[in-house]
Amino acid sequence: MNLKIIFLIFIFPIQLYSQEEIYLYPEKPSEFIFGEDSILIYIKQNFGICNHFNERRSATVQFIVEPNGGYSNLIFISKINDDLKEKIKIIFNQLPLWRPGTVNSKPVRSYRVLNIICDKEVKKE
Repeated sequence: MNLKIIFLIFIFPIQLYSQEEIYLYPEKPSEFIFGEDSILIYIKQNFGICNHFNERRSATVQFIVEPNGGYSNLIFISKINDDLKEKIKIIFNQLPLWRPGTVNSKPVRSYRVLNIICDKEVKKE
């Protein structure tokens, strides 16, 4: 009976610490595959998300860039309506892969925060 209890005590911590660490500030941060400055342009050009609004809208999201370049754990930080949330989820599922952050030249899981801003241009006539 004592052997079973000891066995369970040693298995539990192993499962607890088997998760990969998620870096807030890896040595080399993750970036969008077409360059850091191009993510918002890419989203606006390829998905037309801003065409649905008549005024300025913004959404702040947090997610994890995985070592394989995918993403996970999309969280909406700013309060936005459900319609915009669904559009952003669709966009993220169709984005190209990211360049993952690295530590000691190895790809790691890392947090990203992205602020998507839609500004309607005022046309002068």
